[in-house]
Amino acid sequence: MLTAARRVFPSVELIPGARLTVLAGLRAHNLSPARLAEVYLRRGIKNTVVIPSAFPFILDPARRAWAVRELGRIKLTPLNTDLSPLAYFHFWRSWLSMVVSPGALLGLAALALAALCAALALAGRLAFTARERTGEAFFMGFWGMAFQTALLLAFQAKTGRLNPELGALLALFMAASAAGAMLAGNAGRRKLLALETAAAALALACALAAGTIFADSSGAPVWALITCGGLITGAFFALAAGTQGGSIYAWDLLGGAAGGFTTAAFAAPILGIKGALLCAALAALCAVAGNLWSGRKAGHL
Repeated sequence: MLTAARRVFPSVELIPGARLTVLAGLRAHNLSPARLAEVYLRRGIKNTVVIPSAFPFILDPARRAWAVRELGRIKLTPLNTDLSPLAYFHFWRSWLSMVVSPGALLGLAALALAALCAALALAGRLAFTARERTGEAFFMGFWGMAFQTALLLAFQAKTGRLNPELGALLALFMAASAAGAMLAGNAGRRKLLALETAAAALALACALAAGTIFADSSGAPVWALITCGGLITGAFFALAAGTQGGSIYAWDLLGGAAGGFTTAAFAAPILGIKGALLCAALAALCAVAGNLWSGRKAGHL
């Protein structure tokens, strides 16, 4: 809060006490005890704690300077913004402190090891070939859910609401996916590469220009972006499935589960909404790399 206040207001004064009082304004504050006592009496204010006789102590310059020095020793807190909300991180950390005890660390280590082994086993089954594009399906599934989750969080951050529109946003994504599948046309590696590149570019653009794209407090850009995300997702699945529809669908869903969980549980709380969008872009770039690799092995490049 103090960091944000100093970014916005040219004058910020600190008054230490049981609770730190922060006075922020466009002009310097006149904290003369005599003047404030005069205003206090003139306005007929009734109080039992903050009274004129206490003003010299409460507003003592040495106490205020001490508060500034002590706060200056604290590591600079990141700025809290709509697209990088510290609330996500603090909620995540508070949740961990409630459910993770020192005695549970061994269990967490075992769980992390099991997750790592499972990830390595799954990675060994990912294929990047023209006949079987399960690797690309996994990363595009990851991109789809990560991108969608980040957009929903951005919508909530900018509009202050989500519940009324959540169903409509999800329905729009699914409808756009269906439209993308119907409009995809014949399969082709270059079409897949174009879709994967578009996915990465879309997520990168949202992350790098988030302040501009999500400036509209109505959340209108999110509706357009989630439509684009749905179109890309549907078209990719239709083109990549071929004769391996079941396998592609399974890996796409698995990637989506990983993307949604990673974004909600780690990327957004730790990296913010921009960071979550960058994670989505990274997943799409992995799909692009897989496509290029399969093309190179097949002699198309």
